[in-house]
Amino acid sequence: MKFDDHMVDRKQYYSVKYKRMEDEGMEEGIPLWVADMDLPVAPAITEALVKRAQHPYMGYTYIPEEYYSSFVNWQKKRLGIEIDIDMLSPAHNVVVGIQLALEMLREPGDKVLVQPPVYFPFYSIIERAQCQRVNSPLVEKEDGFYMDFEDMEKQIVEEGVKFYILCNPHNPVGRVWKKEELEKVAEICHRHGVTVISDEIHCDLTHKGKHIPFYSVSDKAKEVSMAFYSSGKTFNLPAMHSAYALFNSKEMQDKYTKISESQNRGDANAFGIEANIAAFTKSEDWYQEMMEYIEGNIDYVADFINSNLSPKIKVRKPEATFLMWLDCRGLNMEQEELNNFFKTKAKLLLNDGEIFGQEGRGFMRLNIATPRYLLEKAMKQLKKAVDEL
Repeated sequence: MKFDDHMVDRKQYYSVKYKRMEDEGMEEGIPLWVADMDLPVAPAITEALVKRAQHPYMGYTYIPEEYYSSFVNWQKKRLGIEIDIDMLSPAHNVVVGIQLALEMLREPGDKVLVQPPVYFPFYSIIERAQCQRVNSPLVEKEDGFYMDFEDMEKQIVEEGVKFYILCNPHNPVGRVWKKEELEKVAEICHRHGVTVISDEIHCDLTHKGKHIPFYSVSDKAKEVSMAFYSSGKTFNLPAMHSAYALFNSKEMQDKYTKISESQNRGDANAFGIEANIAAFTKSEDWYQEMMEYIEGNIDYVADFINSNLSPKIKVRKPEATFLMWLDCRGLNMEQEELNNFFKTKAKLLLNDGEIFGQEGRGFMRLNIATPRYLLEKAMKQLKKAVDEL
C-alpha cells in the first residue's frame, strides 16, 4: 500500500472533512481536523464491499456470528485478551452506544464524570441523556497529562456521581493509561458505586506502551464497567456505522438490546458487516503498514514543530491515536484569535482546542492521518504564518 501517493479527491463522495472547508470559505486550505484518515482503506475491505455490492439484493440483513468472532479473535491476537463473544452486542457507533447506555441506566439529572480536555461529543451525550456533567480535569505535568485521582474521588463523593465516561486511550491528549492508573480508577468507582462507560475506539492505535482494556485490569473493573469499540478509527471506516458494545452481564446486555431496538438502533448495516469482517480477518498487513506510516508522520510533525516553532507552538508525541495536541499558548492569543490565525494566516483547518473543554484553551488538535506531502505543505504554511507575526 503506497500511502504517499497523491490522494484521490474525496469531495465527490460527500466528505464531511472537505465540505467544512467549503463552508468556511477555505477551498485552498488544508483540512486536518475531524478524526478520519486521508488514507485508502485496506484492499481486502474494498474487495469485500465490491463483492457485496455486486449481489443484487439489499433486503433485511441479520448479523452473522463472524461479525463478532472476527473482532474477538483480533482482540485476542493484538492484546492477548479473551472476550466473551456472548456479551457482545452491535452498536450504531460508539457515540450512539454510549448515549444508549446512559439512557438505559440513568435517572434524569444523574451526574456523569468526565476528564477534560476530552472528546467533546461526551458533553452532548450527557446533555441528550438528560444528565449533568461533572468535571475532573486532567493535570498537565512536564511529561504529559495525568488523572487527578484525589480530585476525581472528591467530585464523585461531593457531587453524587453515578457514571464516569472513560476515554481509553485518551482523545485529544493521546495518553495510553497504564495498568496501575486504571486499577486506581476501578478502586474508586467500585467503592462509590460508579458505572464506568469506557470508550476504547482508539485501542488499536497505540504507539507507546500497550493498550489495556479497562474491564481487564481487575474483577472490580469488570464488575462496574461496559466498553464500546469500533473499526472506524483503526481501519478508517466511520461511514460504515457499525460498532461493538461489550457488557459484564446478560442482564445489562438485555437492557441495552431493549433500548437499542426501541430506538431502531439495532439493525445491521449490510456493508458494515462485510467491512468489519474483512478488516479483522484479512487486513493485518495493511494495519501494520498504516501504523508505521502514522508513526512516521508523528515523528515528522513533532520534530518540525519543536525544532522550528517552539516555544510559540510545542507538541508532545501522542502515545496513541493519529491526533496531536498542539500547545499554542506561546503565541499569546485568545482562542478566537488563535482559530482565526490557523484559518486565515496558515490556511489550515484544525479542531479548536476549547471545544474539548475550557482546559483546551490555547491548544489546537491536529489530525496527521494524511499523505506526508500534505503534512509537509501544512507545516511550511504554519511556519510561514508564525514567522510573519
